[in-house]
Amino acid sequence: MLLLAAVAPLSLVLFLTVMLPLRDRLLVYWLDGGEAYAAGLRVATGKPTHLTDGQLVGIVPDLVTGLGGFACALVVSVLAAAGVYAAVRRCRAG
Repeated sequence: MLLLAAVAPLSLVLFLTVMLPLRDRLLVYWLDGGEAYAAGLRVATGKPTHLTDGQLVGIVPDLVTGLGGFACALVVSVLAAAGVYAAVRRCRAG
């Protein structure tokens, strides 16, 4: 139960601070390539999801990158919480 209680906040923090900026970068790479990102093209704030040049992002790239980022944050959080749990159990066992 403690493991699940640790995963939710860790997943949220990881998603908002690491995965969301990475998702935005990957979205620009997917749609227009690395040259466009290097030239300053970014994902603009607001809905519907669009780039700073006004181009609307399709539903498939938006969902794939968003859900993929969330899934990665969740997996990393579960692994980190499980590692901490295992370390605590090992220390208590002696």
